[in-house]
Amino acid sequence: MTQDLFHPDRVRAVLERELDDAPPLVVDARLFGKDASKMIEAGVLIPLTERDGIMHVLLTRRAKKLRKHSGEISFPGGRFDPTDDTLRDAALREAHEEVALAPQDVSVFGPFADVPTVTGFRMHVFVGEFPDPYALEHNPDEIEYMLVLPLSAFVADGVHRVVMQQYQGMAYPIHTYDVDEQPVWGATAYILHEFLKFLGAEH
Repeated sequence: MTQDLFHPDRVRAVLERELDDAPPLVVDARLFGKDASKMIEAGVLIPLTERDGIMHVLLTRRAKKLRKHSGEISFPGGRFDPTDDTLRDAALREAHEEVALAPQDVSVFGPFADVPTVTGFRMHVFVGEFPDPYALEHNPDEIEYMLVLPLSAFVADGVHRVVMQQYQGMAYPIHTYDVDEQPVWGATAYILHEFLKFLGAEH
């Protein structure tokens, strides 16, 4: 069942059919008491790759010396730069800088999410696929190590949990995936959770 759900041909078919010019997941920044127009725009990539007949996803553990989100598991990405023509370009540039994934080697399906964070970023998330094998190499100034995991790993029994957390007087669900020594949590886990649901997975 899970293998069929995350079979590369099925995943591609869903993404090609469902993703368009506008992301299907948009979260209102006002839910966090933020003004979206004043947030830092960031481009983020969900990098997929076919391996052993099942779709995998690439995640990174951010270097501990970074000022923002240090030591966290995340997707490649970062703030929009004046040299970027679009947020899509920002996501691809950051993936190249962080894990040596060349933009021309990524087939982008389209935008998936527009999600604010409590730290003041507005994450514009794109989904793309890169070939396997691929000579990935993490940038030690930004990334401690990389994880390439099957999507099925995130729907295995006991991996996913949700806790409610208070922020500015309101309770929010915080998703966590225990797939590494450092759990995937926060905005990355939320995006991952919504992406898996988008593909038809049930937690």
